Amino acid sequence: MKLQSENRTGLAKAAAVLASVFTVSLGLCGVNFLAVTGLRSSNIFQPFLAIAGWTELLAIVLSFAGLVLLGFFALILAIYKRFFQNVDRSGDR
Repeated sequence: MKLQSENRTGLAKAAAVLASVFTVSLGLCGVNFLAVTGLRSSNIFQPFLAIAGWTELLAIVLSFAGLVLLGFFALILAIYKRFFQNVDRSGDR
């Protein structure tokens, strides 16, 4: 099985991993919602589903925040490369 982040490095690899976590967590959160609404009369699985639901919500929030931060870092990196990387520093010895 080929992973999304196999041939990537740096920000691209982090973005691929965070996007995968975000997508899987959204799917699991939907499945958890369907399980909770379908098992309303049965309280056997309620504690497990509650813990799983909070864990999935935490993964969604953290992966989304990570993707936003990666976008911000990519923007800063692009600005740095555009304006500051090719500055002549021959006088700084």
